Amino acid sequence: MFILSFILSFLFGAAVGSFLAVLIDRLRRGETFISGRSKCESCKRTLTPSELIPILSFFLQKGKCKGCKAKIPSRLIIAEILTGLSFAGLFLLYYFGGIGIIELIYLILILSISIGIFISDIAYGIIPDELVVAFLSVSLLYGFVFVPFDMINHFLSGIVLMLLFLILFLSTKGRGMGFGDVKLSFALGIFLGFPKIIVSTYMAFLTGAFVSVILIMWGKKRLKKDTIPFGPFLIFSALVSYFIGEILIAQFLDFFQR
Repeated sequence: MFILSFILSFLFGAAVGSFLAVLIDRLRRGETFISGRSKCESCKRTLTPSELIPILSFFLQKGKCKGCKAKIPSRLIIAEILTGLSFAGLFLLYYFGGIGIIELIYLILILSISIGIFISDIAYGIIPDELVVAFLSVSLLYGFVFVPFDMINHFLSGIVLMLLFLILFLSTKGRGMGFGDVKLSFALGIFLGFPKIIVSTYMAFLTGAFVSVILIMWGKKRLKKDTIPFGPFLIFSALVSYFIGEILIAQFLDFFQR
């Protein structure tokens, strides 16, 4: 039963990932998620049910459209696998008693929205307002209704971080970060609160700088000419901080108290 549930969790996550990949494409084009059936981006042919099977159809078709043979964007398979693994991980946390059913549902929603933001910013350099609002709404609902949080703490965290990011945005004229990052920072402040938001922000800048240096050294990006989306680093760091932020803070304090 455990193995079956684990596999089903992964498959369910992969299906959600497939939906997310379609959703961010439609949001970019100003469409709704119910704007008709999925089509090939190249030849505009409506996809058959067999072409919509998460992960499996990508490999059976060798990553190409059945009709025009155009390459299927890699973001689709990445979204499916990433979401599948995330849901499988959440199942393990729930199964072994790490989280309850309410938090499980909450994290399913948060992770789904986060992956949507992650993929959208990498693929298009855009953080859709709809996803930021959804992230913020889910965080507020969970905090107000199910697990009441320190409202002043979380709101101040969101406001202070947003103001700091706004200053960075204005001072760099949008080259240091986009305005989507500014809006996302408020939602992340509400999501984490203090002191976890400190860990998250520090980690985001650290990992962002590290990856940027690697990309520049490999010639994938050019200094002062190419931009690197910051949203994925904000999302990744926020999720890490949510799960182990308290452990990292405790280790940090212990290190300086020796």
